[in-house]
Amino acid sequence: MCEDKDIYFVIVTIKQLRERIRQETNDAFRWNEFVKLITDDVSTNCFGIQNKKAREYASDRLQLLGSSSRDVFTLTSKSALKIANSQQGVEQNKIEYLTYSQLSTTSISSHITKVLRVDDAYAWLVSELVNPVNKKQFENIIGFNEDELEDMCDYDINKRTVFVQNDTKHHKYRGKNRGWFLKLLERFEHETRIDVGDLVTHRQWGLNTSGELVLLDYGIVS
Repeated sequence: MCEDKDIYFVIVTIKQLRERIRQETNDAFRWNEFVKLITDDVSTNCFGIQNKKAREYASDRLQLLGSSSRDVFTLTSKSALKIANSQQGVEQNKIEYLTYSQLSTTSISSHITKVLRVDDAYAWLVSELVNPVNKKQFENIIGFNEDELEDMCDYDINKRTVFVQNDTKHHKYRGKNRGWFLKLLERFEHETRIDVGDLVTHRQWGLNTSGELVLLDYGIVS
């Protein structure tokens, strides 16, 4: 007669076996095979944007980080693979690549997510791996809370002199050291088309594997 402890042992053993198979499968991700699946999808799909087989291949072998118009996976310890699952995803890959190409030679290049390689048709894109920051992490890094940062941006960057004169809350920032992050936002304003008003929230920022604060979302470029 089967004892409870025997059943427990069998369940644990099965779980361990499944995890071992999963780990071995993860190691089996082959780039050339992945690219071939992308090519096959394009050749058999009149739109060439769904990449279903390639996404399934990656899903079985890589850790999924998130999914919207793109399925995002951890490719290596320092890189992420973004596979378009719709036309919007293709456009996002294209915008990310073109924006990085434009900004990679500017003074803010170390604060944007690096694009490492990209598909000619923008079906996939490989970028450096960036982990989102929460609000507390963001405020500790920049030295301000988000509300204060938004006020200081109104005063220091947008230079709304009439607004400043009629709003006493800005007087407390007169002569205050703007700090490295506000200076970074000024460079974003001068060197890109990005609205700095979109950059005063932690949701747009993350930390790369070197611990640097970098811009996550290139979709905010008009």
